[in-house]
Formats: sequence, C-alpha cells, structure tokens
Amino acid sequence: MIKSPSFNFKIINIFITSAETRKKELAILQAIGMTNKQLFKMLLYEGFYYVYISILFISSIGTMIIKALLNIIPNTLYYFIYVYPLNSLLLLTILLIFLCTITTILIYKTSQKNLLVKI
Repeated sequence: MIKSPSFNFKIINIFITSAETRKKELAILQAIGMTNKQLFKMLLYEGFYYVYISILFISSIGTMIIKALLNIIPNTLYYFIYVYPLNSLLLLTILLIFLCTITTILIYKTSQKNLLVKI
C-alpha cells in the first residue's frame, strides 16, 4: 500500500515539529501543574489523533478513488480482479500506531531534558 518510506518520515516530522513549536506552551503547562505523566498522555493522544485522521482519510477517500477506477479498469482489462486491500490497511494502521508511540516516547524523553525554558 505504501511504496515510499518518505510517508513514514513525514508522520514523524509532523510529531517533532508539533512538539518543537509548542515547547513554550508545554513549559507553561508544566509550570502551572501538569505532571510528566499527563504531558506524556497528552502527546500520545495527539499522535493517535493524527493516526486516526490519516486512517480515516485513507480508508474513505482512498476507497472512493478505487471505486472510481473500478468503473474504468474492467472495461479495458478483462482479466482484472479486484480485492479490497484490507490486510494492507490493517498493516498500515499498526505501523502508524507503532510510529506514533515510538516517536512520542522519543519526543517526550528529549523534551524533558530542556522543557523548562524561560517564559
């Protein structure tokens, strides 16, 4: 389903950029009482929202594109047989959840070293 490893790096880049641009915001939240556990949960849930939105778009818009192509392809390729790529979609979901979790852990650990900045 995903032929390019650059897609995975784009997801990781989104997480890192989000944490870097909000470094002051995270420091303020910790200064007013947010615990490290709450910060980690917040970052993890945000990552899962990215995964959920990605899978939602892939499964809905991707399916619509496939359905449109299915109207064209059988007319030109009589031997064409279509099978919905459910295994690939499940594999993609697992991969995205894994990347989200690992990236969040790495961002959290690196941000703990220098999170308390001057506000």
